[in-house]
Amino acid sequence: DNPEKTAATIRGNFYVTGDRALMDRDGYFWFVGRADDVIISSGYRIGPFEVESALIEHPAVVESAVVSSPDPIRGEVQFVQELPKTITGKIKRNILRDQEWGRI
Repeated sequence: DNPEKTAATIRGNFYVTGDRALMDRDGYFWFVGRADDVIISSGYRIGPFEVESALIEHPAVVESAVVSSPDPIRGEVQFVQELPKTITGKIKRNILRDQEWGRI
């Protein structure tokens, strides 16, 4: 629904998805996040995927989702019983973000 934004994703014959990945020594790509999902906090660029990966390492954490918050308290953490998910089990970050920003 946004022709300008759609046009910005085309570079030559390529469609640029916004996904960020790293390639290891063996040539495998590892997904690290999305370019449009970066959170700026106190001037630092924070990738939600990296924070989620660190949280999930803790034995008491079953799953995690990180979204930005307009709250002036830096580093706020909220614990919830369950996360909104799609039928396939992916976390609906857009719903979390909208809830956090008071849009729902």
